[in-house]
Amino acid sequence: MNRLSKSVVVIGVCVLLAVVIIQFIPKKERNNGAAGTNAITFIYNVPQRVDAVLKKACFDCHSNRTEYPWYSNVQPFAKFMESHVIQGKEELNFDEFGSYPLKKQYNKLRSVESQLKDGAMPLKSYTLIHRDARLTKEEVDLLINWSRGTRNKINAKL
Repeated sequence: MNRLSKSVVVIGVCVLLAVVIIQFIPKKERNNGAAGTNAITFIYNVPQRVDAVLKKACFDCHSNRTEYPWYSNVQPFAKFMESHVIQGKEELNFDEFGSYPLKKQYNKLRSVESQLKDGAMPLKSYTLIHRDARLTKEEVDLLINWSRGTRNKINAKL
């Protein structure tokens, strides 16, 4: 075995060991599986079609009902997914929506509309793997119209 071949083998073994070792990094699932009384569906009218679109394209990162796929148990994917879910829930959690002040609720829905119009949500990295989360133009319009109507109801309370 020449020097280059030995180096390749050593590097391969080191990479394999690193992959095995990082599997021991603990994974934290941020999920309690319940909507509760602060859920947007509990305080505002969310038609069935809107709810279905929210569930398929938004709730994994923006609710307490994240459905973790098999690869979320494998590092480094678990860490990547964990950070996205944490950021998503910090930005907007539909299951905690009722705990937000009315002004914040209004602004969050306005932000949802803006991001839907711009195609910023759902994230491309998410829809790359979760193809069913890709939104049609009709679904985007449905969410935007529902959000506007809900914002109007919020605005009436302000």
